[in-house]
Amino acid sequence: MGYIASHQIPTSSPVSSIVFTSGISTSYSYYQIVFDSADAPNASGASYFIVQVSDDTGSTYKSTNYLNDSSGITSGIVMGRVYDGILTRYIVDGGFYLNNLASGVGYPSASGTSNSYGTPLLGAVILGGIVSGAYVGASLSVDALRIKSSDGSNFSGNFYLYGY
Repeated sequence: MGYIASHQIPTSSPVSSIVFTSGISTSYSYYQIVFDSADAPNASGASYFIVQVSDDTGSTYKSTNYLNDSSGITSGIVMGRVYDGILTRYIVDGGFYLNNLASGVGYPSASGTSNSYGTPLLGAVILGGIVSGAYVGASLSVDALRIKSSDGSNFSGNFYLYGY
């Protein structure tokens, strides 16, 4: 396992996205993103943390043709739920593995776990489960990743990228 990069974004300075543009190559077969304390306090509507792929060192990111388990999101691979659009905003922790990134063979895909912690009007809520998704637009050699909120709201948290 090799540590590649991290982003620690304090709640006082939220950002609209973070990118990992170095260290993604054929040197590793698998990658892992680990995240904790991820929060998007101004999320509106049903919103998720997502990861998008790039094959041009981050000049552009693929924003369509993603397939996810049950969220219906097609703009990126879902990492965890941020806001349910009604009562609860969540703090998200988790981690997942990414496959077929730099090889150019097969579709870039991910699977892992995510826990979303929230406090609605009626008490604490914990949503946990398996997350999985893929970019199904075409086979490509991914060389950059972008993490953002599906509704474009700013967020904070700790995000780490590892290679295996």
